[in-house]
Parts: sequence; C-alpha cells; structure tokens
Amino acid sequence: MARFVQAAQKILRILCDGGAIVSRAYDVIVVGSGSVGVPAAWAMARSGLKVLVLDRMSSPGQGSNKTAIGGIRATHSEPAKIRICLRSLEIASTWRETYGDDVEWTTGGYSFVAYRDREEQILQGLLETQKASGLDIDWHGAGDLLTII
Repeated sequence: MARFVQAAQKILRILCDGGAIVSRAYDVIVVGSGSVGVPAAWAMARSGLKVLVLDRMSSPGQGSNKTAIGGIRATHSEPAKIRICLRSLEIASTWRETYGDDVEWTTGGYSFVAYRDREEQILQGLLETQKASGLDIDWHGAGDLLTII
C-alpha cells in the first residue's frame, strides 16, 4: 500500500506542478485524493484538462484507503462499476511497465464466503451479470475451495 501512496503522491505532484498550485483557472476540481479521486484526476489531466485536486488530508490515500487491504477487485453488481474496476486492474497490473514505478503489484484473487443460504443466493445471483461484464468468475462450494487454495 505504501508504494501505491507514493505513486499517487507522484501523480499529484505532476498535476500540481511540483506541489505549487500555479493557476487559479481549472477545467476540473476533484474533491478527494483516494482511490477514485487520484485516478480520475490523472485520467482527466492526461486528456489535457487542467485539474485541481483538493483533500482535507495531508497526502493522498489517507482517508478510507489507508485502512484498505490494498487489493483491487471488479466483483461488483453493476456492469458500469465492473468495467471501471476491470480498467483499474489493467492499469495497476501494467503500472511498472508503463510508468517505471514498482507498486508491488501481485495477481491474486478474491473469495466471498456465503455463511447462510440467503447470502449464497445473492452471490450466485450476481454471477450472470459479472460474467456478462467480462469477469472470469465461478462459483465454488466449500469442498472446492480446499482444493483450489
């Protein structure tokens, strides 16, 4: 996670010209420098917009992101969010090759455990949408997990 924060700080320094805000005229003002604000600002700046990022914290990734486990997943229920997260996975997994910074990316996976029948129904109900949105995802019962892990 520390490497991601360093990369986010680098992006913000580039956006703000070395940390000093050099102009009061911006095309976009992004509020928040976490996992949504930084990549949004970065993408808009790369497209030529003048971007200002504001955050109440002293550096990026210090809000909710600071306590996150450091993973990126695309296993959501909304197709639009799945597509955005798949793009995030693509960016993160190619970061070193593209930008030269080692963010210590490793490929892993997620397991969501259903403890009750209702939870199982909800998770299985999401599979069709997730697969249709491009996720390589399957359902595995408890016995299967022991073999996979």
